[in-house]
Amino acid sequence: MPSTPSKRSTKPPSPQSTSPAVTAINLAGRDRFTTADVAAIAGCSIGTLYRYYKDRIAILDAIWPDRDAHLPTGFRLTKPTN
Repeated sequence: MPSTPSKRSTKPPSPQSTSPAVTAINLAGRDRFTTADVAAIAGCSIGTLYRYYKDRIAILDAIWPDRDAHLPTGFRLTKPTN
């Protein structure tokens, strides 16, 4: 009897489990890591990752929410919203 092909897990990294993102940052650096890096390390598709994080800034927010606390009031390291 042939074995049934196993379906690749589509379970994404949860916002509480940011270890794939931390690994990507450690490998590529904070300014050079990509969402594709995080998805590859997490073992999920980039589309699945985008269900949980809208961009790489959202990943940084999940890992390091107070990363801009040392900046003057009103200045944030995020993308501007239109």
